[in-house]
Amino acid sequence: MMIDSASALQLLLDRTPTTVRTESVLLEHSARRVLAQDILADRHYPPFHRSAMDGFAVRFDDLIASRSLSIFATILAGDDPPTSVPPGSAVRIMTGAAVPEDLDTVVKVEESQVTGDHVVLSPAKKIWQNIAKRGEDAEPGDQIVLAGRIIDASVQAAAASCGQDSMRVLAPRIHLITTGNEIVEPGAVPRAVEIRNSNRYTIASLFSYYALHPATVSHVADDPAELKKRLESSLDSELLVLSGGVSAGEADYLPGVMEKCGVEKLFHGVSIRPGKPVWAGFFDSCMVIALPGNPVSTHVTARLFVEPVLRKILGLRREQYPFKRLAKSIAKNHKLQEYLRVTLREDDTLESVPHNGSGDAFASVRATGLAVMPPQSSSIPVGSPVEYIPFLW
Repeated sequence: MMIDSASALQLLLDRTPTTVRTESVLLEHSARRVLAQDILADRHYPPFHRSAMDGFAVRFDDLIASRSLSIFATILAGDDPPTSVPPGSAVRIMTGAAVPEDLDTVVKVEESQVTGDHVVLSPAKKIWQNIAKRGEDAEPGDQIVLAGRIIDASVQAAAASCGQDSMRVLAPRIHLITTGNEIVEPGAVPRAVEIRNSNRYTIASLFSYYALHPATVSHVADDPAELKKRLESSLDSELLVLSGGVSAGEADYLPGVMEKCGVEKLFHGVSIRPGKPVWAGFFDSCMVIALPGNPVSTHVTARLFVEPVLRKILGLRREQYPFKRLAKSIAKNHKLQEYLRVTLREDDTLESVPHNGSGDAFASVRATGLAVMPPQSSSIPVGSPVEYIPFLW
């Protein structure tokens, strides 16, 4: 018996554990991975009183007494500052340079007039003007980034600043299996009745979006014995994704093979189009999702079910999809929930992508995402808001 899409996803997420597997990766290879450790400050930040401007560093009290000061030294970024500066003196200083310990104010260069070895400065508004004080951003041991975050440029920069050239990241074990006698690899010349294996790359693209790579990627013909052998060797993972072999045809062996391998079924069949035959279950801590072999169905069901499960495994929050208005009305003639391929236009409205049915995989190239058409709706008029699931990968 089929279940609705929301119930199917909830069954999956309720059963999906968060991975505890981690690995260490070089900082340069960490983008898009999920951080498995906190990043802590290893020293004061800034580590010295840092000038925020090009200008002149002075004592605030000296500037009150006289706006004309002698220029004692010049400090560039990376220079060690003088240990002491005579009273009544100023130091020419550049942005990012260390302010001498006995100075407490920086006047920007635009508010100065230099004559020989003296400078006349505008009055300072306050002490510590234009200075980032030592430790004001972080003290040693402060948490800069917490575990569980997707690593982006700001996280990489923070890690580098804290002296880390490698980081521990979550590393779930994943297997990917495509099936079907009619499938050949992209480099092969197919017979008239064969098609090339696009599903492998559709699903792998999802994993690549999170900078993950399956432990194994394989293709198995429609042979129950071979399918069983490959399944049994793939249940050591947190996630096993398959495509093909789950419909009602005579060569769709996967549901029966799953049962023989001890995989407990959660559901088989969801009231959606495309992707109705999707199958899901679990074996110990391994989530198993078998997607229909139709390339469009594979893409849609990977977005609807595999990605949320992967995010749960990685400890990431569940996505919230936005609502967008329709540029044109849409209609359907069935009672299933439809996921319609659409393009997000420049005016932030959605327009359906012309296609020749759910088997037209090339139409997906023109789509930016999916518009959700609920089962009870036979038509939705122009301008109506609909849930929009963007394609991210």
